[in-house]
Amino acid sequence: EADTSDDSSFIIESVSITGFISGSSDVGGVVGSLDGDNNSNINNTIIKDTHIEAEVGGYENDDVGGLVGLGYNIRIENSSYQGTLYSEDGDMGGLAGYADQVEVLKSWTAGTLDSTSGNMGGFFGSAYYSKIEESYSTMGSNPSTAEYGFGYVGGLIGSGYDTRIENSSYQGTLYSQEDYMGGLVGAAYNVVVLKSWTAGTLNSLSGDSVGGIFGDSYT
Repeated sequence: EADTSDDSSFIIESVSITGFISGSSDVGGVVGSLDGDNNSNINNTIIKDTHIEAEVGGYENDDVGGLVGLGYNIRIENSSYQGTLYSEDGDMGGLAGYADQVEVLKSWTAGTLDSTSGNMGGFFGSAYYSKIEESYSTMGSNPSTAEYGFGYVGGLIGSGYDTRIENSSYQGTLYSQEDYMGGLVGAAYNVVVLKSWTAGTLNSLSGDSVGGIFGDSYT
């Protein structure tokens, strides 16, 4: 169900999708590219009570996400992704590959991240000015493709900028060939973490800067 009301918001609610979704650029289980800032008809987007169980991706993709490939100004509530994400390049995340001003509440992801290049995380590959609250991920990365090298890898976010994580967790196993791998965030630039935790295994095949919370942190 999609609802556009007088306040120019766009709501995707109570959607369930299973199967296989593939494309060549910006691929998502629900929407490939969603820009609530630059679309003159939409001021904000809400995705709620939406659950995707599918294989999502393709080769030579820009951004791949379990719900949204490329997303701006979105709120995701009580939603989930379960399955395998795959790509050769670009940002990859269980909820959104590339996230700018995306807020996540009471949502979860599970499955496998399968990529040979680009930032990847259980929720976001790259996140800017975003927030994760009361959510968790158990997504792991594929060890067979890790030997070819990744970008930044994190349990929740591969690379995060001016982003907040609260009352959230990651539990799983991650592999990486490159530097910067963290239990919550691979590379963190002014990222705030409150009342959150991680458990599992981080396997850096030859890289440096590996940490239980952040692989590397900058303020």
